[in-house]
Amino acid sequence: MRKLILILILLLFSPVYAETFVWEHNCTNTVGFKLYQNGVLIADVLCPDLAVTLREVREDRYVVKAYNSNGESDPSNEYLYVAYYYNSMRFDYDSSGNILYKGEHTDQNASVDDVNWIISKYFYSGSMIIQVRVRTTSWTDRVIGW
Repeated sequence: MRKLILILILLLFSPVYAETFVWEHNCTNTVGFKLYQNGVLIADVLCPDLAVTLREVREDRYVVKAYNSNGESDPSNEYLYVAYYYNSMRFDYDSSGNILYKGEHTDQNASVDDVNWIISKYFYSGSMIIQVRVRTTSWTDRVIGW
């Protein structure tokens, strides 16, 4: 049976986040791989180029299928990527001007009204395997922790 290991890497180096899919295989007669997003073929990667980078972030299901000269195999893995966007979150301030978020103080005084957050979750076989919280570049000089 073909074994595919699919590694998801969230790249956080630009305002548009990319999903990079990298996989390894142990079959010798594979011609390439087809990557499906929500049931639609979005990439056909020929061996040995076993990686593809996508430039959209939203809720999507990804399936990788190996294929040889005789046709496609059954789906090997299915990953669900979910990005939750939290825009214009309102923060409260204490009497000293410190930002309060979920009852936690920062150690900085500030006058920020809105911050954009993205919560990214990755699922494999119905189980969440990673969750990432990202603060967008709309607020660049301070970090809020919780």
